[in-house]
Amino acid sequence: MADGEELSSSALYRDNPEWADVKAIYPTKEEDGAVRIAVSEQFRDAFAYFRAVLASGEKSPRAFKLTEDCIQLNPANYTLW
Repeated sequence: MADGEELSSSALYRDNPEWADVKAIYPTKEEDGAVRIAVSEQFRDAFAYFRAVLASGEKSPRAFKLTEDCIQLNPANYTLW
């Protein structure tokens, strides 16, 4: 992602046909814990797809773009780096 480039607020991975073959892994109730952190739908969607890509070991241009988007959403997440 280029400097100054932002994510489209309407771009959800689940709505993108390029990602139709990936089953997103959303956090379970146990993982959300007693106090759920408030995040955007875009954040939940992107990280659910990131978890799926990480679990599958996929290394591709689309996985790289997803990783860039997730870094934009949460640059402090060390797993992304």
